[in-house]
Amino acid sequence: MSHLDDLDEYEAELELALKKEYQAVFSLFRFCVLTQDATYLCNRLDVQQAAPTAAGGLPFFQLELEDVWVWDKNRPLRIIPRAKVFTSGDVTIEELRGEGDEPRAAMLLAVDVGNTQTVFGLYDGPERGERWRIATEAHRTGDELGALLGDFLDLGAIDGICLSCTVPRLVPEYEHVAERWAKAELLVVGPGVRTGIPIEHDAPRDVGPDRIVNAVAAKELFGAPAIVADFGTSTNFDVVSPSGAYVGGVLAPGIEVSMDALFARAARLVKVDYVEPPQVIGKTTAGALQSGLVYGFAGQVDGIVAAIRGELGAEAPVIGTGGLVDLIAPHSRTIGHVEPFLTLAGLRIVWDRNQESR
Repeated sequence: MSHLDDLDEYEAELELALKKEYQAVFSLFRFCVLTQDATYLCNRLDVQQAAPTAAGGLPFFQLELEDVWVWDKNRPLRIIPRAKVFTSGDVTIEELRGEGDEPRAAMLLAVDVGNTQTVFGLYDGPERGERWRIATEAHRTGDELGALLGDFLDLGAIDGICLSCTVPRLVPEYEHVAERWAKAELLVVGPGVRTGIPIEHDAPRDVGPDRIVNAVAAKELFGAPAIVADFGTSTNFDVVSPSGAYVGGVLAPGIEVSMDALFARAARLVKVDYVEPPQVIGKTTAGALQSGLVYGFAGQVDGIVAAIRGELGAEAPVIGTGGLVDLIAPHSRTIGHVEPFLTLAGLRIVWDRNQESR
């Protein structure tokens, strides 16, 4: 690679960083000002038009800006208290919000990619808005994901994407979605990302990001100690210690995986709907299967939680989450809180903490 290629690559990286910064700060300002030489964001603006200084000359504009961000990749600091601009060229001024209006909260897309399902949640500041659930398909490309998301929401309104992904092949595809389709910053939860929770685990890099994010949300919303029971492809039990650290947990076969294995191995059993049975003692084969599913997994939860509490030496509250939590939780003696979208809440918390640390 030549020195010119190195320079071009360096310039491209600067431009990309500048574009991301512009997207991050845009909502904080009241005016966007475009001149022939530069682009400015500011919160106070005064424009004066001066007459030509000579016959036949062009009028010029004098702009006084306060609380300013300037598009200039060569400046180490682009936010300055005030600026004065003189120009004889065209000036375009866009009022982004009215005087006294609060800046628009950053719009975050939280993405929880599991082995079986992917859940999307839209956050307008701290408020969770729409959410969607689709099947996880590892072969999907970034363009396919971008087109799919474009049917759900306005990708141009997204300021950031926070991703938890248990399917490594899909991480670069979501990077493509963020860069090309949403043109937004992407935060992938993993080693090096600030979570705000100590991890006391013998192999921290082996822990799925969804498990860490669930622990973050449980601690933030319910305090420490806490136990999360997440009903997904596997049933995950994740533990926050009394001191507030993530200390590991328990992994068990998930409901759908277990039932699919049973149906595959037993020729006379057919698949049943995952619904609550009318009674514990099944009067039909389908009813018996549904009873085993609901009461069997509820009993599993209670047994594992009792063992965890005994090891912790504390009556930690249990938070149930995941796609099938509403089926199991009513029949469990230990699940005290149901938060179907706990992982999305944790992603928003992690996103905020990483923005604050800048």
